[in-house]
Amino acid sequence: MPQQFNISNYPELLWNPTSLGDFTSIIRRKISHTSSDSREYVLVKNIWYNLQYLEFLLRLSAVESWHSVLFTQNIKSIVIISAGILEAILYHIIVTNRLNLSTKKIVPNSKKSFQCSDIRPWLSVEMVYFDTVPEYEDQVSFDTLIKKTESGRLLWTDHTIYASIKKIQRLRNKVHIHIGNSSWDTDYNSFGSTELNECKAALHKVLIEYFDAHGNSAFNFLL
Repeated sequence: MPQQFNISNYPELLWNPTSLGDFTSIIRRKISHTSSDSREYVLVKNIWYNLQYLEFLLRLSAVESWHSVLFTQNIKSIVIISAGILEAILYHIIVTNRLNLSTKKIVPNSKKSFQCSDIRPWLSVEMVYFDTVPEYEDQVSFDTLIKKTESGRLLWTDHTIYASIKKIQRLRNKVHIHIGNSSWDTDYNSFGSTELNECKAALHKVLIEYFDAHGNSAFNFLL
């Protein structure tokens, strides 16, 4: 029979997470949110919730008795959650700076085909007619958000942060577990203490710089 999990055996998991109120006072410096503005409201709430969940996952990573596979997969979860937070912040930076995220597409409308029977009976011609769809905001990829933010120098921290964010973005893509470039390219070989520390450092730097939270302890769980 499997051994029953008893949380009392893991005192490091018993703690009070950083309150939403502590996060609120910081995030409001950059992102105003009211229930009337549904987009900003959802953005702020989701950043809060994911920060709290991230704090819990980091607590789990401190448990020394986990099986190595559980430790590795927990780090993968940390990277995925961190990537989501970074993606949301970059999105807000771009929208705030009024950069264009809209897409204009040309889509096929109709087509006609005919044969040139009088000149060349063996020749068939097909004509395709296209319409231009009015601009709309398409779902923007994390990669696009990084490129727009980097090219516009919209994060006023040192430029090396983008290398870390790009690495997190590539690791986040491993949520698609069928993708691998070699036999070595497994989750177990891709996530470890190095990736964990790089992810924590990058997210902490972005949060501190963007929300001007120097000296505030709310994000100390990332240190």
